[in-house]
Parts: sequence; structure tokens; C-alpha cells
Amino acid sequence: MRNGVLVSVAVLLLVLTSSSSSFAAAKNLGGGSRTDPSLYVSAFVGWVGGPAYFAPALPVPSSPDNWLGGTGNWSNGAGWSAGEPGQGSDVFIATGNDYVTLDTSTSINSLTLGGASGSSTLADTVGGGYTVNIAGALTINQTGTLTLSDGDVMTANGNSSNAGTINLNENNFPGATLAINGSFTNSGGIQMNGSSNSITVSGNLNNTGSIQDSGFGGDTISVGSLTNSGSITLYPGSDSITANADSSNTGTGTITLGPSAQLVVNANFTNSGTINLEGMYGIGSASITVSGSFTNTNNGNINDVGAVDSLSVGGNLTNAGTISIANLSVGGEITNTGGITIETVPNPSPRSPQGEGLNNSGYILDEAYFEIAGDATNSGQIIVQPLNYPFFGGDFGAGALTNTGSIQLMLAGGLSVSGNVMNYGTITGNDGTAVQVSVGGRFTNYASGMLQLSGSGAIATIGNMINLGSVTVGNGATLTVPGSANVAGTSLAGFYNAGTVLIQSGGMVSSPSAYTQTRGVTTVDGELRGNINFAGGSVYGNGGTIAGSITSNGSINIGDAPMAVGFMTFLGNYTQRSLGSLTFDIASATSYDQLSVTGRAQLNGLMTVDLLNGYLPQIGNQFQIMTFASETGTFSSVIGLPIDSQEHFVLDYNSTNLTLDVVAGQLDGITATGLGGNEAFIPSSQDSSYQAWLAGQLSGSGQPSSVPEPSNLLLLGSGVTGIIALRRKVL
Repeated sequence: MRNGVLVSVAVLLLVLTSSSSSFAAAKNLGGGSRTDPSLYVSAFVGWVGGPAYFAPALPVPSSPDNWLGGTGNWSNGAGWSAGEPGQGSDVFIATGNDYVTLDTSTSINSLTLGGASGSSTLADTVGGGYTVNIAGALTINQTGTLTLSDGDVMTANGNSSNAGTINLNENNFPGATLAINGSFTNSGGIQMNGSSNSITVSGNLNNTGSIQDSGFGGDTISVGSLTNSGSITLYPGSDSITANADSSNTGTGTITLGPSAQLVVNANFTNSGTINLEGMYGIGSASITVSGSFTNTNNGNINDVGAVDSLSVGGNLTNAGTISIANLSVGGEITNTGGITIETVPNPSPRSPQGEGLNNSGYILDEAYFEIAGDATNSGQIIVQPLNYPFFGGDFGAGALTNTGSIQLMLAGGLSVSGNVMNYGTITGNDGTAVQVSVGGRFTNYASGMLQLSGSGAIATIGNMINLGSVTVGNGATLTVPGSANVAGTSLAGFYNAGTVLIQSGGMVSSPSAYTQTRGVTTVDGELRGNINFAGGSVYGNGGTIAGSITSNGSINIGDAPMAVGFMTFLGNYTQRSLGSLTFDIASATSYDQLSVTGRAQLNGLMTVDLLNGYLPQIGNQFQIMTFASETGTFSSVIGLPIDSQEHFVLDYNSTNLTLDVVAGQLDGITATGLGGNEAFIPSSQDSSYQAWLAGQLSGSGQPSSVPEPSNLLLLGSGVTGIIALRRKVL
């Protein structure tokens, strides 16, 4: 019977405690303006002899508590529809004519600020250090305003939102704190004033409004993840926003970081909007730090306004937009299809590698130092242009480089590759400044490749050079291949040419171990130094010098082109072998090709004489076409000694010179109609033995014991000596 009474009474009490009326006795037990319903239950439990007769406690029901309007303090119970809010209260400040001063700490179930119109404000402007714990959601509508000051802490334990205004103020340390244990959507405005204010969101912060710090630094925003489609401004001071999961700045999003401000993402980050970095030299730099991968989409823009700021990426950097940054550090690979500018800084210096690898099909402007630890592949455009020139340098560096695009060096900029270079595109440094190229391994310049250097002090130092394309060394520039041993796995040391090499006046190519040409063209208007072997191809030059031991099975034509007059100097010994050709052009009694050999001349092969522009020499004219310290041998074949029916040339071998003397009479001999002296003795490109030899050089598999004899050569009477032409060639 007693159990039945107990249950009936308990049900009655629960009904009574949930109604709007209250027992006076229970109210007295509570000792306050509002009564916690659990007091009724506690009183009854004591009466019946303890909690053993009851099931576990039931949850406390929530109840709405509305601010009645006007101005007043939170602690004033008369201002509320149900008295001062407490635990379980769903608080609404929403009449549109509200200004509530937070003057006490409290715990409530939920808080809603702002109604359909007017304004509704909850504010602590003096900084009482109050704590507001919200069991559920914080909701601020468009007409709502929340102001927290020094030491105030508001914590919401449910997903929350702001469409109105939030002010966090610091007048006296510490600042105010807003903590959301859930997700937070901001479509309104959040203003942080002073310093040491903080916003903490355990879930996602979805910002479509504005978050702005205009204090003195030290304000922090810490979120689980960030989705920004609005604006976030941390300026000035050492403010920070930290996200601990994958985050993004969308196409409409803008993030501005002032001096010493930081964006830290401890995960992956995608930017499709705008990030402005506005650090100041001498004050502080702004920074972005991403521990994972960073993707900057084609609409993404990172703008280093202060030119002192930094982007650090622990993983890979993928850029399809634009990035302008003074300091870049990437732990993984860099893939660029957009634009990257490495800005100069007031005191630039070489840096540790800024990426493990690079794949560039976009645009890179390097105004300081951009270093890649591993392989770099460029099919786009790279410009190295140090803006602090001439006070500081700049450099683009890589472990190895494959270039099918263009690399342009300006204002004494540099290209440094510790390993090999494969060039199918263009590499130029021809603005007249002291650009620098350094390649530790092999530089292979393929048929479509072009290397150009010019300018006083311009230097290229290359471990091993293989040229199948075009190399130009201009006035004031030097290209050096210093190695004397096999380099980078190839059996061919030094400089190998099967393309086109132009050494302009004032330029120099130095290859002490070997300069070997099997086909192609070398034009020397400047200086070529080394152990020279023209195994084939053509050689031109005017005013140039070739220094070293020179051996030729190629075609040497004094002058910069066929049928052009010039002068050349060979500093050293010259040996012309049986497949070699030497051509002299004569335009007048005072204008004709001349070759000076300072050492011994050993002659063989072919010599050709061309008379230019219809010039007809006179009997008795003498042309000293070659000088030497000593001479052995004779040319096995000579073309162009006949002049006309009245006169001809006599080739005079003297102790220190070689002359062409004009004498009377017609010269009879074998007709050589249709032959000229400008055809190069070159191997056929279809010759299988030649192809095998060249492939061996490029692969590093080793060189045959000797260069194969050409199978498709213009051979002129190899068994004939002396005069071999009946008629001169008049042009």
C-alpha cells in the first residue's frame, strides 16, 4: 500500500513542479526568486525516507525566459518573463528595443539575440570577467549584438551562428573569449579590439561575413576546420588563425594578414579566393603555414604586399592561380600551371631548398632565390631577375633540370644545377649583365635546344657539354667546361658539338680536356680554348682565336660564312688530316682570308681557293694566306688554282708561310666543274656506325676506339696529289 501511495504522490509532485504555479513552502526551500524543480523532489525524498524508492533522476526541463524590453541588468529578475535566467533557461533577448548589461556569471540552456526588427544587445563594456555557460546553441540574428570585454568567457556547447554583430574587447589584459563546442556559422560581423581576445570553435567555422581584428596583436582564432567565403582580417600584431582539419578559402573569400599575423592549417588547405599578406620590413612578416598540401586554384591569389612574407607547406604545393611571396618553403613537390613570383627582400641570401621537386608549365618570376632540392621540369617560363641588382644576386637552382620551355636570366641572375641538364627549349642570359650558369653534371642541349650567354662577366661553368642544338657565347661571356676526366657517366669528356656553336667577338669557350665536333658548325669570332678535334662538320670565324692543339677532319672556312673574307689565329699546333678541308676566299688584292698558326702546321686533305665578286687578280700578285712557325706535309688535293686562260695560281710552301702566287699561263688538269670549297666533310646522318657512336656518347655507354670514318663523304681524288682543278670558281 505504501508503494502505491509513494508513486501517486511522486506523479502529483512532478505535475505540480512543471506547472507555472509553485508551492510557497518549496519556494522557501529554494531561497530565491525561482525554484529549481529538483527541490520538490528532494523534499519528498526526504519525507519518504530516501532515494531508495525512486528511479534515476529525470532531466530538468528547459523553459523560455524572455527579456521584457528596454535597458537593464541581466541579474534583474524583474526584467525577465520568468525571472533571472538560470540553468535550463532558453533565453531570448529579441523585442527590438533591448540593451541588457551582463553583470553576473550564469549558466543557461540557450541564448538567442535579435528579433525581426530594431536592435537587441547583450553587453559587458567594463570587463567584469563574467562566465556564461550555454548548454546548447548561441544564436545571434541580424538585429542582435553581443559584446564581451576583459576576461569575459562565453561558451556554447551546441552548433551556433551569428548573423548580427559580435564585439570582443580588451582594455585591460586579458581579453574576451568566445568558445563554441560545435560548428559555428558567421554571416554577420565579428570585431576583435585590443589584444589577447580569442575565438575557439571545435568544429567547422563557416564564415560568409566578416571577422576583423583591429587591435594591438595577440588575438587568436582556433577552429577545427575553416571554410571562408567572407573576409577575415588580422591586422596588425601577432594575431593568428589556426585550423586543425582540412580547410578552404573559397572564391569569394578574402584573408588579410598584417605584420606578424599567421594563418596556420594543421592539415590540407585549398585557396580559391584572395589572401593578402601585409607584413612590414623591420616590424614583422605575415605567414601562412600548412602542414599538409596546399592547393591554390586558378581563381586563387596570394599577394605578398610587403615583400617580406612567407608561405610554408609541409606537403605538396599545387598552383593554378597566382602566388607572390618573398619566402617559400615546400616539403614536397611543386606543381605550377599558374604564376609564381619569388619576391626580393631587402637583404636576400641563398636559402635552403624550397621544394623537393618542381613541375612548371606556368610562369615563375624569381626576383631573389628559388631553390629545388630534386628534379625540376620546366615546360613553361622561368625568369630570374634579382630586383636588388647590383647590390644582391639571385638564383634558380635544382638538383637536375629538364627544360622544354624557356629560362631567362637577367640582372646578373643565376641558374645552378648540381646534377644534369636536358635542354629542349631555350636558356638565355643576354641582357648584358653578369649572369651565372653552373651545372655540376652533364648539359645536353638537344636539337631544339638553345643556350645563349652574353654580357661582361657572364659565366657558364658546365661539367660536361653535349650540344646538338644551338649555343651562343656573346661579348664578355665565358663558357667553361673544366673537367679533365669523364663526367656524369659519359665516356666523352669536355665539350662535344654536333649542332651549332657561335662564339662572338669578345666571347670565350674553354674546354681544356676536349672540344670535339663530329658534325654541325663552330664559328669562332672570339676565342675557343682546349684540346680541339674537328672530326667533322664546318668551322668558320673572323678575328677569332683557337688556342690549343688543333686536329681537323672537318671543313675550315676562314670568315663568318661561305664566300666571306676573314682572319683567324690558331695558338698552337695545327694538324689537318686526310678528310680535312681548308678554304681561302679572295675578294681583292688587300681583302682575302688569312690564317696564322703560331705553332707547327701539318698539312693534308683538301684546300680550296674561291675568287669572290668577279675579282680577277693580276700576274705578279701574291697572297700570303697562311703563316706558321714550321710546316710539314702538303695538301693532297687543291681546287681553284686555275684562274682563266691567261693566268693561274701557284701554291708556294715556304718555311714560315703559304702563299698563292699569280703567274701567267693556262693551267691544265682535271676538270672540277660544280665543286665548291664550302661543303663540309661530315658523316651521313643515316650512317649506322656513326649513329651507334653518337648514341653511345649520349647514353654514357662508352666510346668506340675511334670515330668511324664517314660513309658518305665528298672525296676528291684521294690518290691524286698536286693540282686537281682545271677552272677557277668565279662568283
